[in-house]
Amino acid sequence: FFFFFLMIRRPPRSTHCISSAASDVYKRQAFPLGPDSAKPKCKCNHILAVDDTEANLVVIKGMLRLIGMECDMARNGLEAVEMARKKKKQRCCSAYRLILMDFHMPGMNGPEATEKIRKIAGESRVVGVTGDNAEDIPEETRNLFETVVSKPLALDKLKEILRSHNLLPG
Repeated sequence: FFFFFLMIRRPPRSTHCISSAASDVYKRQAFPLGPDSAKPKCKCNHILAVDDTEANLVVIKGMLRLIGMECDMARNGLEAVEMARKKKKQRCCSAYRLILMDFHMPGMNGPEATEKIRKIAGESRVVGVTGDNAEDIPEETRNLFETVVSKPLALDKLKEILRSHNLLPG
């Protein structure tokens, strides 16, 4: 319907007969709030889980499905950065609402991947998930993440994280 609307409202190809004022009127009628107003506001809660251990990814994805959330999976930091880059190009959901990022992975570790993702999709919230004691993580590294939690990640803890980022009601 929207495409059809634009086709009908399109101005003639030769604009020499249309004054600047008439062109401005056309633009206000076709795009009352500007050209970007046609882009739908995304309300999905898409999450990216990043871990080099397949079993951890399967468990996280299963827990998220139990509570009605969608989840993409990346097996290392490089893959996570690439997925964030691809997500940025999408019309809807141009950023992951939340990224659960493992710390220790081959190729590119979690903190390095988080720094790169922040440059691509700064609006994504990243939670560090580590097998280390979360309190032993250096302050400089902790500051890259919204929060850092220790593994194993239980369902109650995951729900608490989602609630704290307004991704799960009540």
